Amino acid sequence: MKHYSVDLTLFFHSAFKSENQHAYVGLFKSKYASQLIKRKVKNVICNTIILVITTTILQAQTIRPSMQQTSTFKPVNTTSNNQHQKFNSSKSQTNNYNQSNQIEEISTIKKEMESASKSNIHFSFPSNTKKKGAEFYAKAYDLLNGMLVNENTLNVKKAVFAVENAYSENTLAYSNFEKRILNITSFCKLKMKEEKTNRADNQALNEILFRLLSDTLYVIDPTSKKKIIHYPVQYNFNDFYGQQDWSNMFVSKLISTNYGQCHSMPLLYKILAHEIGAKCYISTSPNHLYIKYKQGNQWKNVELTNGHYTSDAFIIGSGYIKSEAIKSKTYMDTLSDKNTIALMMQDLAKGYYVKYGMDDFVLKCCNTALKYYPNDSYGMCIKSDYFTMLFQYIVSQTNARTLEDVLKIPQAKEVYTNMKNMYVAIDKAGVSQIPEEAYEQWLGSLDEAKRKQQYEMYQKIYKDKLAPKSLNDAHEKK
Repeated sequence: MKHYSVDLTLFFHSAFKSENQHAYVGLFKSKYASQLIKRKVKNVICNTIILVITTTILQAQTIRPSMQQTSTFKPVNTTSNNQHQKFNSSKSQTNNYNQSNQIEEISTIKKEMESASKSNIHFSFPSNTKKKGAEFYAKAYDLLNGMLVNENTLNVKKAVFAVENAYSENTLAYSNFEKRILNITSFCKLKMKEEKTNRADNQALNEILFRLLSDTLYVIDPTSKKKIIHYPVQYNFNDFYGQQDWSNMFVSKLISTNYGQCHSMPLLYKILAHEIGAKCYISTSPNHLYIKYKQGNQWKNVELTNGHYTSDAFIIGSGYIKSEAIKSKTYMDTLSDKNTIALMMQDLAKGYYVKYGMDDFVLKCCNTALKYYPNDSYGMCIKSDYFTMLFQYIVSQTNARTLEDVLKIPQAKEVYTNMKNMYVAIDKAGVSQIPEEAYEQWLGSLDEAKRKQQYEMYQKIYKDKLAPKSLNDAHEKK
């Protein structure tokens, strides 16, 4: 392993580049990482000074005395050669004894220094659980965990709200959240009644729900006789990853502003589907969520970001879904309600990290969620980030100059092994991520596909209107 300088980025680069690691950990771009690097610079400079001084002292102790010159040498008076041999033997034993003691002393000092160094190392992150508002994350965890272990009824609506309310420090009111959901559901049911939708037809229920979120619909209020208008949800192109404001990922933000993205829109669809009795599933692709439901023996993919149906071939054609991901069902599989709750647990971990920073609560959420949804690419990446950042945190506290030096510490080696195991698991699962620029282009391709689909639909309608209804009609027109 090559030596690294005080720049930890180069250290990790040399350590993992040969093993084909990827950029999904997103570690060195974080503010947290830069703070650790600065701290490492100070530590290394101080420790280097101490090491140089200590080494100089130790080397001075081990310098053998110089031989006397001939002019000053005073021979020892002996009466026999035998006595002279005894003297030389005694002198050699004394020198060997002194050297052995010095080596043992040096070894003891080094061990004491290493022990003192290790005793000051923290092998876990400082806890953030005592910070203001963190207690609401603990309550949200208990609620979601209760659903996963079957102590509480599975309820996606309550799970979504609990996650968002924890980030908002308990400032959201569930009654308001539920009221907005009820208003949308009531409009949908009125439209279903107006169009005489068969409530036993799952395809019909999903189709009207899809229209509700992707088109402008009208209905007459049976009480006031006034026209009620419902507008489609709009895509938030300004901050679709929640990098500027994590709450932009929330369903509560979507139903209050009518703007969302591929995270909040499918969750809203899932919530509304439960309210009207429709059966559907959340599905995933790299950096993306969408809806799937069964139509006969085939699956329909609902793409809410641009309001149209899409095919599996189109999703695979994005170029970012590997064959391993399809085989392992990492992407494009249907999530059960319990899987969806586990996904919300990962959202809880992510929101906690964004708000407070990395600590063991994040790992706790990841481990719980992955137990019930082991193929969750989102959770695997968060857990990978945890161990990568923890290993860097440990390294920042040591005097190590090489990876081998760090791995001499058992606790550091354990974290390193966990980190590498996560990298292997991610590669095996075929996890990938779409760059932000590529994702924007993909959204544009969805828009183009939607326009083509609308054109074909309008063309069909136009032809149907001009086409003769019967042979008699055709004969009369002639």
